[in-house]
Amino acid sequence: MTLDKDIGNAGPLEIAVGLFNTGHTPALDVAITGSGLSSDPKTVPSLLPQESPRIVVAPGSDRDVIYMNAPLTAAQADAIKSGSFPIYVHILIEYSDIFRKRHRSEFCGYYPTPKPPYFFNCPAGGFAMD
Repeated sequence: MTLDKDIGNAGPLEIAVGLFNTGHTPALDVAITGSGLSSDPKTVPSLLPQESPRIVVAPGSDRDVIYMNAPLTAAQADAIKSGSFPIYVHILIEYSDIFRKRHRSEFCGYYPTPKPPYFFNCPAGGFAMD
């Protein structure tokens, strides 16, 4: 995950999520279907419904999905830019395989630094929810 644009004074937080298909067949009907935002690594927010465009990801390829999260206040934006307010983003990714079986995976990334645009994997990482 990366910030899609610099954090301004306030407004929506835009994040690009890179989806990579490590399998041998296409991932069909791929979408980010849930999200949550927290500032505490021990707090996993309940994932709110979120719908990104539905795409196909070919084997061995990647696609970036521009994903908008909750709007930030000016105080939150300043704290994030100073590095004193880490962001933990949880996303739920759903897709179908070629046999039309649905799969779900959750991922967590955090933004620990005032130097954009990179997020890092949360200590717990992500997990498949099949």
